[in-house]
Amino acid sequence: MKNKSKKIFIFAVLLAAAIMCGGTTVFADRFSPPKPFEIWSEDETTVFRWNPITDEFGSSRTAQAGVYRNGELIWSVENLPTRGESVRSFFFSDDFRFMVFKPSVCQIAALGFFENGVLLRSYRIDELVRDMSVVIYTVSTASWENHTARYFDTTNNTLTIVTRDDINYIFDITTGEIIYDTIGERPLPLWTQKLERDNHENTPLIIDRYTPT
Repeated sequence: MKNKSKKIFIFAVLLAAAIMCGGTTVFADRFSPPKPFEIWSEDETTVFRWNPITDEFGSSRTAQAGVYRNGELIWSVENLPTRGESVRSFFFSDDFRFMVFKPSVCQIAALGFFENGVLLRSYRIDELVRDMSVVIYTVSTASWENHTARYFDTTNNTLTIVTRDDINYIFDITTGEIIYDTIGERPLPLWTQKLERDNHENTPLIIDRYTPT
């Protein structure tokens, strides 16, 4: 429970960063005003509804989203960022139990994995990209993925992502875990190397690593 609360807090921070990224770039990057949208299941019994929320200043910086089955709310997620988001930002399992959210307008958050609206796992861009020099930035966005290589397999509940530095990842969307990657002998990101140096010089610090099989 403690670890789950920590994960939720971390992704909440990332989402807050995404909201701030989207909210402070009105004069730099142009985005259409957020509009509600729906994503339906193939059998048309289940629908994901995304609705921007207007604050007292008339701005829509956050959205509420929920999954409905035969008209009944099954689960919901609050305070999602709005700027630049669309149907392309979300991926669902066939039964809509599992959701992957990929923020469109942010330079920090990469992916969030949810089960019934509860965060399972999240990743920052610099956790997936080893060579950050290949990331293409605008004032508010960071293009870190080779979109043409993305593959979402609803039969096996896997999402394949390829980064701009040509690292392949396969995620299990039911857990958010990486089940395959092509990192090989590539060096750890600089921020991780710094943590390891700090760990060596000061107190022990546990860093989770995924070892390719």
